[in-house]
Amino acid sequence: MQQVGGDAERAIPAMIRNGCGGCHEIPGVPGAHGSVGPSLQGVAERAYIGGHGGRTSSDAMMRWISRARDVDPKTAMPNTNLSPQEARDITAYLYART
Repeated sequence: MQQVGGDAERAIPAMIRNGCGGCHEIPGVPGAHGSVGPSLQGVAERAYIGGHGGRTSSDAMMRWISRARDVDPKTAMPNTNLSPQEARDITAYLYART
């Protein structure tokens, strides 16, 4: 597992507060049963994130989580503008729990 400097325990409240479960199914997050975006089950093991190839790195995941449209202007995922710490926390959760 990659070390990202985040606290996975803070991730669930951040994901609920930011509405991540409205679009994504996220294991362990209450109410996160969205089907607009992909399930985040096993997202850290995927070869692609946001349609971009290569082994998913924690830095790429944090950038995607907070500023997806800066990475790919045509994505349906909005720029969430999460704080760097929130992005680290959510990334830590996704690497540890999904």
